[in-house]
Amino acid sequence: MGTLVKIVPYDSGWPSVYSAAQHRLEIILKGMFDNIEHVGSTAVHNLSAKPYVDIDVVVKHLDFMQDSRARMEAAGFEPRGSRHGDGVFAFMVGAVTAPDPLPGLRVYLCPPDSATHHDRVRFRNILRQNPALANDYATLKMTLAKQYEDNGDAYTAAKSDFIRKALHSTTSPVSAQ
Repeated sequence: MGTLVKIVPYDSGWPSVYSAAQHRLEIILKGMFDNIEHVGSTAVHNLSAKPYVDIDVVVKHLDFMQDSRARMEAAGFEPRGSRHGDGVFAFMVGAVTAPDPLPGLRVYLCPPDSATHHDRVRFRNILRQNPALANDYATLKMTLAKQYEDNGDAYTAAKSDFIRKALHSTTSPVSAQ
């Protein structure tokens, strides 16, 4: 059995979870990064998502990548490797269950000038600027979550054509919003 895919309604607390995580990452990676950005579906208001806040951290220099990875691991982030051969290293902290469940975190250390990071920010911005497209994306995600409920990799791969088309048919600035 693969990774379970669960889509939940937008949670207005996700931006606060991101802010707290950003602050923590700024301390852990002090002096090692250029910017930290909330990416993925949890960064788009009213968009349903898997309950993980996705965060990209762009390191200042490729030479900082190894030390940054070591700092993340020492701080309790579970290393997930670089699965796409693009130099982006993934880390995860699972969802916490207290009286109220909190989303997990997926943090990606990105090399400078990372195409993956630029595409994530552009796609986020496109969805923020186009509610109809965001709604189409939400519908697709719900359909794919049912189809691939126990295979997160297949779910992610099945979304790639939609994302690619959105990136190529729309121009959007890479700057944060």
